[in-house]
Amino acid sequence: MKQKSRLIILICAAVVLSFFIFRLSVDLLHQAHELHRPNQETRQIGEKRINGWMTPEDIAERYHISDQQIFQALQIEPAAGDEKLSLRKLQEKYHISNKTLHDAIHNIFHQGKGGDFDFDK
Repeated sequence: MKQKSRLIILICAAVVLSFFIFRLSVDLLHQAHELHRPNQETRQIGEKRINGWMTPEDIAERYHISDQQIFQALQIEPAAGDEKLSLRKLQEKYHISNKTLHDAIHNIFHQGKGGDFDFDK
């Protein structure tokens, strides 16, 4: 009798667990159907965003250019550690205007990469 009661408890637990797994699977399926696949109008191929909080090292790695190109465009002779400073901090350190910063970075990407910039973030 003892084994029979254990077996009944085990079967009940399996049924309850199966119910919850089935329920979660159905919910997941419904959520997956609500996702919209990108189409030609909604996808943004190759959009590049550069923000003021990004470092030259981040930009170089993300867009496959050298950080030296960024410093050359900004007309900066970088000191040790400048590649780890954000664009905003470099702007303050080297007294670069917003327009100069935007134009310099824009010119790097216009020469072959294209780009979109938001330095206010």
